[in-house]
Amino acid sequence: IWVIKEGLEFYPRNTVTLFNRWGKEIFKTKGYNNTTNAFDGEGFEDGAYFYVIEIPELGIQKTGYLMIVR
Repeated sequence: IWVIKEGLEFYPRNTVTLFNRWGKEIFKTKGYNNTTNAFDGEGFEDGAYFYVIEIPELGIQKTGYLMIVR
């Protein structure tokens, strides 16, 4: 499971979106919380994925890369 240490559980309106290397959206959820609403990588190939985390309560948008390696 991808654990995001940003304290997202304190901002329930957060949105987490993942894209593959071709820019196709492969995962999107609102209220990401590291336990019951988290990305586990099942069914996805090893590799790099681009993410966007939005926290509207704070006006924050963070981007970066997530690497799946098994």
